[in-house]
Amino acid sequence: MSISSHITSSPDIMSGTKVVKGTRIPVKRIIHLCGDGYTVEAIHLEYPQLSVDVIRDVIGEVVENFDRPMA
Repeated sequence: MSISSHITSSPDIMSGTKVVKGTRIPVKRIIHLCGDGYTVEAIHLEYPQLSVDVIRDVIGEVVENFDRPMA
């Protein structure tokens, strides 16, 4: 199930954990790194397969949908 342009969830991928599309990188991990003080560029160094723009978009999508109920 596509939740947004960069976030998806499927029972077949990490038991339905929300991940960055095309990866097995949990969105929750990206948010935790932000909370730990990582910059977008530092997250990119941890996950070079994610572009800086995708990381920014994922964070933005989480913020935009924070209060929205997810099916």
